[in-house]
Order: sequence, then structure tokens, then C-alpha cells
Amino acid sequence: MNDPLEFQQMTINGTRLVARRFLLEAIAKAHEELVRLKIGANGKLGFVAAPERTASWRSEVLQLQLRNSGASKTMYSNHRSGSAVDCFANWNYIKAIKPTMNKYGLVNDLAYASKDWKTI
Repeated sequence: MNDPLEFQQMTINGTRLVARRFLLEAIAKAHEELVRLKIGANGKLGFVAAPERTASWRSEVLQLQLRNSGASKTMYSNHRSGSAVDCFANWNYIKAIKPTMNKYGLVNDLAYASKDWKTI
């Protein structure tokens, strides 16, 4: 039986993502639609992830490094549980993909943070 909560990995636009199966399935569907709509960023169509090192599942050590550097505000990030994936950090791109991502149950909880959130 395929458990939707099991960890899996996939590569989209050259970035390897590690997360819960349900999340990766939703991202794959949104990615396909974004490609059809010709929406993208950074010279790529579809879902464009943040840098691979921090885009998806994070170890406790990495999360601590990110928190200590100011790139994250918490040790309790959804990345630690495999239920978060970051997209390319560009507010125009984020606004453009929002309707499609929301259609597949994906929300940008960082949209509630200020635009001066530190990026790495």
C-alpha cells in the first residue's frame, strides 16, 4: 500500500525534492499545469524550487544552521516533517503561481511574512 505520508523524492527543473508523497504528488500536478500555462521563473517553466539544499526536507542540524543565520525563524519548520517545499524566491513568480498552487491544495505560508524575509 502506498502511504501518502511516506517520504519520497523527485526532481523538478533539475532540483531534487524530498518530502511526503502527498506533497510531491500535488507539486507534480501543479508543475504540469504551470508548464501548460507557460508560467515560470529563472529561465524555467513550471514549479521552480528554491536551492536544493534548503528547498524541501531539512535535517535538525540544517534547520539549526538556518535559524542561527536568520534564514529561518524556528526549529519547528514544516520542512522538518517533510510537509513543506520552497519555491524560487521572487514575489512576482509567487503571485503568478498562487492560483495554480492553491488549486492543488498548496499554500504559501510565507506570504504572511514580510517581504524582507532573509533569503539564502
